[in-house]
Amino acid sequence: MTTERDFDRIASAFMADGPDELSDRVLDAVVDQIHLTRQRRASRVPWRFPTMTSPARVAAAALVGVLAVGGVFFILGRPSQSGVGGPSPAASPSAVSSATGQASPSASAIVVPALTQTFTSARNGFAVSYPAGWTVTAATQPWAPGSSTNWGDPALDAIQTSDLRLVVASQRLAEGQTYDAWLAAYCNNGGTAAGSCGPKIQIGDQTGYLDLDGVPAAGGAIVPGKSVIFDAAVVFGGRGYEFTMDGIADRATFQAFLDSVTLEPSAAIDLPRLTKTFTSPTYGYSVGMGDDWTAKPATRKWVGVDNSPPTIDEIAATGTDTTISAASQALPKGTTFDQWLIPFHQNTLAGVPAGCDGGDPSSWPAIPIGDQMGRLEMLCNAAEAIVEVGGRVYVFGWGNSTFTGASHLGLPSWKVLLKSVAFDPASAIGG
Repeated sequence: MTTERDFDRIASAFMADGPDELSDRVLDAVVDQIHLTRQRRASRVPWRFPTMTSPARVAAAALVGVLAVGGVFFILGRPSQSGVGGPSPAASPSAVSSATGQASPSASAIVVPALTQTFTSARNGFAVSYPAGWTVTAATQPWAPGSSTNWGDPALDAIQTSDLRLVVASQRLAEGQTYDAWLAAYCNNGGTAAGSCGPKIQIGDQTGYLDLDGVPAAGGAIVPGKSVIFDAAVVFGGRGYEFTMDGIADRATFQAFLDSVTLEPSAAIDLPRLTKTFTSPTYGYSVGMGDDWTAKPATRKWVGVDNSPPTIDEIAATGTDTTISAASQALPKGTTFDQWLIPFHQNTLAGVPAGCDGGDPSSWPAIPIGDQMGRLEMLCNAAEAIVEVGGRVYVFGWGNSTFTGASHLGLPSWKVLLKSVAFDPASAIGG
């Protein structure tokens, strides 16, 4: 057990019915744990703290007032048992376990609403059912590894009503990071194995771990002073997922939502915040870049249909095995865009395995590129987006050095990146 979990256990024992005075042994233990337990910062009230510690893990202990005067601690008060664990399961006389300070997972005392609607996250790679009439706020930014996810964080998909809220986020595992290592870092409880997070819990068709089980919610809860919080984590398809519910809830309510989950890691968007812009010195366009991405401009002008180095600008998406490429050239006089695509596709056929050429150009779907609509040539483990702007043909590529999908900047992320493109064909150099 970590010092935080020990502190919970001691505090829970104190709040149970019994004498109003603590023994010297217990008081000494409380003092020791107060000294060892990290204190939350007062400047903001997150539900999950930096290095991914759990916010409610010490919430029960926070209900015990402790005053330090001259190095001596005095107990100021003891709340009633009903103020600690939230709704009590009918089968248990106590909502808080004496061993962990967490709510009992016994039968639900709350009517679970009908989950008749489905939300599919465009960014976090999952789907979940929820009741009609609830408010959905979709995530708009990535959850950066090692960072906290506070209430209202743009990395969170949030589904809520007046007294209950479910938030979800996901992130790609770091290069070389194992399933156990991600979960141990998420739970931050001193363990090294996935099971050290807590008991197993089903999340869709995957098995995750229950990190928080109905403890009182910390500041920022949807129903201040009355909310409990549940938190579960799972790793699947090279991604770590967190599911957190707070409000007037119990384990059965949380489980009902988790049962409806479908994990879709390949659909997740891992595009980081585009803090920089690469402007091509040759080809008349600019595109957003992640802060640590690197760009390598073309060193030879692109002519013909073979768009391979060194005739292309290349951007390495750091932390992935993906390279984003781009080039442009003037359409030959008297040649239409559709006519130009025919030899371009023939060149692709010569360089890829059968069935990996994207099919006839007339069948290529439309794709947004900046403020234009282009064509998507979907290859095997690669893709190209082609568009004509101002008499020039632009080709943007998505290529990966391995066939390990979890190592890529995902295809959905690349499609979002294409929307950051700005065209300036007049600034292109040469033909």
